[in-house]
Amino acid sequence: MVVGQQPVQKAIILQNNSNQPVTWSAATSTNDQGHWLSADPATGTLGPSVEGYMNALVDVQGLKPGSYQGMLTFSSGPGSATQQVVITLTVS
Repeated sequence: MVVGQQPVQKAIILQNNSNQPVTWSAATSTNDQGHWLSADPATGTLGPSVEGYMNALVDVQGLKPGSYQGMLTFSSGPGSATQQVVITLTVS
């Protein structure tokens, strides 16, 4: 993502290919331990064979020019495999 000074959101598609509902959660982390990355919503439930959306929110306010990296980690419960989405941010 390349952004100016306004907060930016990017939709991420979530898909449940099973025949059972799936409850998911998304955790955020950043390489600089900052709070510029968040997930909205951070939890949800997808019905069987349903596609849904969530947003990665980026707030550059207070960040110095440079490159930043963050990660969204999705899980659907204890013992389940996680999926990770890398977020790269450039502030100019």
